[in-house]
Amino acid sequence: MHPQIKELVNPADAAERGLAGPRVVAWNGLGEASFALLATDRAPRGVVIAEGVPWLSHVHGGRTVNALTSQRLTDEGAGSTFYDNRVDLRSG
Repeated sequence: MHPQIKELVNPADAAERGLAGPRVVAWNGLGEASFALLATDRAPRGVVIAEGVPWLSHVHGGRTVNALTSQRLTDEGAGSTFYDNRVDLRSG
């Protein structure tokens, strides 16, 4: 089994949202995915970091961070748009 991907969140942001773990759900208008919470100063305020994308069969809830991304291509160069997405968090 692949180790669960952690959602890195700044401790101040986690405290403001009442996130104590062990799991959080990142969500937006496209979908949601469950992560193990890691409150760390490595994440800047206002930024959520998901490091890596494991196989769907290896994650809690069967969805990865890709559930939060658009399938559209960029206007310039027709590249993917999955590097920067708006999400919100809740305990989960």
